[in-house]
Amino acid sequence: MPGIFGQVLSAFKGILSNAFWFGAFLPVVVFAAVNLLLAAQVFDAASDLLKKIPDKKWNWAIPAVLGLIVAAYVLGPMVRLFRAVFDGRRLPNWMFRRLLPLHVIRRDLADADLRAANLWQDLVSEWQRRAQTNLSAAKDIRPRPVPGAGDAGSLLTDAFRRVGRLQRRVRAGRSINEAEVFRVETALASARRSISPAIDPILDGLEQSFFQALAYQAVMAGSHAARRLDRKRRLPPQVQATSMGNVRQYLENYANDVYHADFDFLWPRVQAVIGETDAMAKRIEAARSLADFAVLSILLTIVTILVWLPVLAMLDSTPWRFLLVGILGPAVGWVFFNLIVESQISLGEVAQIAIDRFRFEVLKTLHIKPPSTLSAERQIWRTLRDAARGEGADADIAWTLPPQ
Repeated sequence: MPGIFGQVLSAFKGILSNAFWFGAFLPVVVFAAVNLLLAAQVFDAASDLLKKIPDKKWNWAIPAVLGLIVAAYVLGPMVRLFRAVFDGRRLPNWMFRRLLPLHVIRRDLADADLRAANLWQDLVSEWQRRAQTNLSAAKDIRPRPVPGAGDAGSLLTDAFRRVGRLQRRVRAGRSINEAEVFRVETALASARRSISPAIDPILDGLEQSFFQALAYQAVMAGSHAARRLDRKRRLPPQVQATSMGNVRQYLENYANDVYHADFDFLWPRVQAVIGETDAMAKRIEAARSLADFAVLSILLTIVTILVWLPVLAMLDSTPWRFLLVGILGPAVGWVFFNLIVESQISLGEVAQIAIDRFRFEVLKTLHIKPPSTLSAERQIWRTLRDAARGEGADADIAWTLPPQ
């Protein structure tokens, strides 16, 4: 069987691309094997077929492999349609309207979280500046009694206690508020004004620990703000009905935001001017094949669940396989859906790099002289975008004649 399988694959290897074998054929083979294993648990004919597979004289080997290749070849072009369903463009209207408000809410929450994170970062910076100013001023004052402040020893003990508590809270990853910082700052300033200069090294160490805690909190606030900003960027202003759609929209907005070019107009033409031997072509093929693999895998997962749950419920003598499919199926689907999102990110990032590198080649194929400034380039892409949409009839572009 392995020899026959290898012979068939070798025969088709020169005809079909590597992206086909990974993006379309591999999911079909994997899920065909899964379905055969499930069928062998319920149907005697499938069980007999499974036992014959290792036999070298199995007459159905070549037709079976050819059938898998044909099935993958037929499903391959449909991946684009399935991807449009998963990113929301081909969803039924009722489902789109039902899902879209959820992502609008997510976008609004992301905006609110980002504002809160930026405010927290600004507050921590303000605490640092205020503490530096106040403690420096307290250090410049010579020791003198502070009415009602108690003896110097108790003030020093109180400062130790408050600084230690603040450090523990910060190191535990817990946020601190302005009142806590102000109490520590006040305790350090009171101790500084009330003790002898001989104790200054001890207070210097306490102040250093205090500022280290604030610096650590500033790092936490900055990381939190950066994380919230990344989450906000993944949700474009024109949110879509699915997470994959939001990622696609965010990445495709790059062409419009930077060059004022329409992605749907520019991207196919960029792919057309990239040479087959160029390293970028291989990167695009690898990213697309991963995305195709994820899309087709989740589709086959859904089909497997929808077919086998009722079959196992009616025909299987034990509930374990039913429960296994019912539990593992959605979990596998969730993994593949997240793989779709991540592969879309990978493909979008490669597309952005390709647009940066080959957009002038597109202009040359259109007999348009590449401009010398970004503003002039944006005007060209706007004109082409409007022309492709049937708008901007009065706009014009100067053509350059090809060399004779």
